[in-house]
Amino acid sequence: MTTTIVSSAAQLLVAARLARGGDQILLAPGSYGTLTLSNVHPLGGGSLVIGSVDPGRAAIFDSVKIVNSDHITLQSVGVQHILAANEPLYSQAIAVTKSSWIAFAGISVSGSLNGSSFDDGNGIGFSVVDHVSVVNSTFRQLRVGMTFTTASDVVVAGNTITEAREGIDMQNVHGVLLERNYLTNMQPNYAAGDHPDNFQISTGYNGAASSDVTFRDNVMIQGNSGFIGGIFIRSEAVAAGVRHSNITISNNYYEGTYRNAITVANTDGVVATNNTVLSGPKDGLAASINILDVHGAMVANNISPLLLGSAANAGVTYAGNVAVWDAKTKTGIDVAAIFDVRDAGSSDLGQLSPIAASATGLSGAGFHANGPAGYLAGPVDAMLAPYQSLFGHLVTLAPIA
Repeated sequence: MTTTIVSSAAQLLVAARLARGGDQILLAPGSYGTLTLSNVHPLGGGSLVIGSVDPGRAAIFDSVKIVNSDHITLQSVGVQHILAANEPLYSQAIAVTKSSWIAFAGISVSGSLNGSSFDDGNGIGFSVVDHVSVVNSTFRQLRVGMTFTTASDVVVAGNTITEAREGIDMQNVHGVLLERNYLTNMQPNYAAGDHPDNFQISTGYNGAASSDVTFRDNVMIQGNSGFIGGIFIRSEAVAAGVRHSNITISNNYYEGTYRNAITVANTDGVVATNNTVLSGPKDGLAASINILDVHGAMVANNISPLLLGSAANAGVTYAGNVAVWDAKTKTGIDVAAIFDVRDAGSSDLGQLSPIAASATGLSGAGFHANGPAGYLAGPVDAMLAPYQSLFGHLVTLAPIA
């Protein structure tokens, strides 16, 4: 393993071309402009690690592009992309295309930071990729935090997304785990026609379905933002027989005033268990879990004001769900009988679980904190270790000296 310290973009590109798998390139504090890694294929096994000499004074890029490359890890750096005049809003701070075995750990991605996401582009955009991961990273003031189009073997864990118009959008993805992510205070632009969600799976422009996607231990709190959905899954190409399959939504927490707190439609094989959905303090629609045109599902031990189905459902089993108070229908168990007094929008996960001695707590229903949301503790190796057995693609990373 070789460690190379660089202080300019030119030095970085030279070092990347010469690097072998397991090598590190550490960047001195400073601005490095646009980083483009094209046709980089480190030899010798392991990933090329690019990080900061001093994570407390992280190196900053204007944008990053990774094309036709593999086995690259970017960690402990910042990317702030401010759109140029007439640059389209779908431009990306980081674009990863036709690449594999790419990891991002402990990075920060942001837009203009001028107080509004309406004039910002996307965070990380993945297109035609496999074996990619984003862990312990922060995304702030962006159009969409992350997008995935045609991707397989994906891990997105321990990230925080704030002040974005949407959180994570996915199309044609397979073998995806999204866990312990924290999304709050989003900024949807309704005047621009946003249909905002923290997480969204669609068939999109390519009309392809997604499969084998797991959402677990994620926390979504509306906070000071406009109304935004939680997890929204549907097929716009269902009339052509295109349906998603094998979706698991387990132990997630949503607090907001939007009907689509958790919506799964046009899907075969769904597990929705131990989720908590609560209506937020703002006026609006009661939050709901919606199971629509789903074939084969277990919907159990959830807490929600509403649980709505569809005549098109088939083979859907409901068990142990708890109806919490809905101000419109005047039905359900009072929130205070299930939860301790807590601050609205609290990120203290200990306040988000049901009172242990309550009837709901004793039943085991609802979200229960299972480690932190929005960050992963410890060195990069420790963050990634739990996921190696899942997809086998997160190689051991060399620690930063």
